[in-house]
Amino acid sequence: MFGQHTYLVYVLAFCLIPTGVFWAIGFRFLRKNPAVVGMTVLITFTYLCLTDPLAEAWHNWFFSQDRLLGVYVINFPVEEGLFFLLVPFAVASAALCFLSFRENRE
Repeated sequence: MFGQHTYLVYVLAFCLIPTGVFWAIGFRFLRKNPAVVGMTVLITFTYLCLTDPLAEAWHNWFFSQDRLLGVYVINFPVEEGLFFLLVPFAVASAALCFLSFRENRE
């Protein structure tokens, strides 16, 4: 559908849109917790960088070359690096928003 931009478009759309919604809704709470978001991203990014090569070597998944930009950083497609950063950012943001909503209800 998007040719060599397919994986990039999917990563950006499925990460940035929900994250933008969470930050728009929970900005006041999220801006008070940058360390939580940052540490979550750092820990998860490190874990994914260490385990992803194993999953690829074991053929758990692969990257279709016709759907990648072709830019690699430390043997990872740049899209995968963005995935490693954006997904933990989205999950941490969502978790903090849900905690904030829960606190406000009580």
